[in-house]
Amino acid sequence: MIKSITVHELYFVYQKKDVVILDVRKTNEYIKKHLSHSISIPITSLPAQLNNLDTKKQYYIVGASNHSAQEITSYLIENGLQATYVIDNMKLFESRELTSPL
Repeated sequence: MIKSITVHELYFVYQKKDVVILDVRKTNEYIKKHLSHSISIPITSLPAQLNNLDTKKQYYIVGASNHSAQEITSYLIENGLQATYVIDNMKLFESRELTSPL
């Protein structure tokens, strides 16, 4: 089963746990706007980077859309990783950081 989390819920999880926010959008989209705590691995680069991801960590996936984030989350789970996709993704992040409730 694929898990999802809202941006608001992510804020509270982020405050309590050592989490990894994985931004899978195109590099130019990431450069324009992203969470300062996120890691950029574009969808096209993900297969080559898969072995660099830690199976013991929980990944929260941010994509250009819910659909892309959900597909990548499914792909990561199929490859033995713990992943949850962030609902509404960058639409709600618009210049916000995970330092206050969104």
